[in-house]
Amino acid sequence: MTRSGIVERSDSGFDLSDPWQRACAARDILAVAPYQLGGLLLRARYGPARETWIATAKKRLQAEPFVRLHPQTQDESLYGAVDVAATLKLGREVRTQGILAGEAKLLLIPSAEAAEATFAARIACWLDAQGGAVIMLDEGADTDEKAPDSLAERLALHISLEGVPQTACDTLGASFGTIQEARERFPEVRVAPALFEDMATMAVALGIDSLRAPSLAVTAARAAAALAGRTEPDEADVTLAATLVLAPRLRRLPDQSAEETQKPPPPEEPAPDTEENNQRSADKPPDEMPVETALARLPPGLLAELAAAMAPGAKAGRKARTPSKNAAKGPFAPSRPGRIASGTRVDLISTLRRAAPWQTLRRRERPEANTPILIRPEDIAVSRRRGRAERLAIFAVDASGSTAMGRLAECKGAVELLLADAYRRRDQVAVIAFRGRAADVLLPPTRSMVQTKRRLSRLPGGGPTPLASGLDQGFRLAEASRRRGMSPTLVVMTDGRGNIALDGSADRAAAKTDLMDLATAIRRRDIPGLVVDISRLPRPAASELAERMGATYLPLPAMNAKNLSNAVRQQWSS
Repeated sequence: MTRSGIVERSDSGFDLSDPWQRACAARDILAVAPYQLGGLLLRARYGPARETWIATAKKRLQAEPFVRLHPQTQDESLYGAVDVAATLKLGREVRTQGILAGEAKLLLIPSAEAAEATFAARIACWLDAQGGAVIMLDEGADTDEKAPDSLAERLALHISLEGVPQTACDTLGASFGTIQEARERFPEVRVAPALFEDMATMAVALGIDSLRAPSLAVTAARAAAALAGRTEPDEADVTLAATLVLAPRLRRLPDQSAEETQKPPPPEEPAPDTEENNQRSADKPPDEMPVETALARLPPGLLAELAAAMAPGAKAGRKARTPSKNAAKGPFAPSRPGRIASGTRVDLISTLRRAAPWQTLRRRERPEANTPILIRPEDIAVSRRRGRAERLAIFAVDASGSTAMGRLAECKGAVELLLADAYRRRDQVAVIAFRGRAADVLLPPTRSMVQTKRRLSRLPGGGPTPLASGLDQGFRLAEASRRRGMSPTLVVMTDGRGNIALDGSADRAAAKTDLMDLATAIRRRDIPGLVVDISRLPRPAASELAERMGATYLPLPAMNAKNLSNAVRQQWSS
């Protein structure tokens, strides 16, 4: 059974517990009012299901200009630039038309998780000014990879194809003719002012702090009503809009459960039949508020499922790429004015664009010059690359005392967990063990699991605690890695009680002085750190060391390898 071209599966025409049907519903709603909704965020890796969804979306949006835009597109392509050849030929400035110029259009942005903040800001400004629409494909696989929030907030519909079978069907949903009819009907769809308040109330219940979300949800409800042939959203349209717009933005679960929401209100005593009471009755909303009905009708567990699929982790969010002066790889950043020097690379096209508008004036100043183009030092533009610096976790482990081997075992497990996906993340680890009179670098920076297991297979333990020497070795290794363009994090596993000074003498006072001096130097050099207190009970010495280093203090009396590796990853994401 169908209703206006939509497969009849529920009141909204779709089974909202099925992620593929949710994606199809979002696709059809977007096709009805793409520019009013701002666009759609699709979180999915490359595969048949995603390609099927994109193909069916293009069929329904075939009347709209469709432009594929890579997230590393430079400003010259976005806004237009000087056409060097035409400018030199005509003797006047001629500019090319940028992708974002002209009428509103629909952009398809793949690999949105790789978009820089500057690119996202430019597209967001274009959306606000031009009223275009964007389909963003978020292909992030890790918790620290996702599309920029500033851009995702402006897109009404958020869906995920995680868990969708590879044999997804492309016949579900409305036809192109039905979409065209819904587009014509959309301007006629009206909503009651109370619906805006209801959507805002629902957004607050879900912990959403954006004012755009409830407004976009109302627009989605209007599009759903137009698709179903109605001129006013009903309960099913509100539920569908809440599922596709508000539920994926969930920050916290509602206080009331669905069962509590469905409880009927207590009976009220009939009021006297007066003119004032009759007027109040006329102004009262229907029996159940749409916000309560929508939350109650969402499939069980859907809110938690969408939150996990669309926002994978409390600290999720792509880390900004740290420019590295030694970064010889990675995508090109926009060219900047510069000068020719050793190791620099001149961007010829940008240089010619900077020089072209001035050729007529320069010819008048130097009529005797016989060169085709007059270039001055201020025209030079140099290209540069940007990329996230390789991250290095330096473990400085206290290997002294009777419990040394237990600590080293936990350190070994944490290192191996971090290295499990180090090659993909381009992360490295190093291990320093301090015992006896000095510290030793047991494992230089590496991503090799084989080398790590070989080096950590047999570790010595026992003896005094040269904590200052361990901190000194960690500091030196962090500085050396920075000079190679890496981003180090120093993880110190100790109880904070050193008894061997840097010169090897058994002097507790000198050892503490050396330790505090090194901690101060680490803080001044702004080296991120994590001090893991391995004592049976938290001790002031370790927390004092963390405070002096400007590091995070983590008491782990019941430490294990998984907790330690998670703490390091959290430090990287903070």
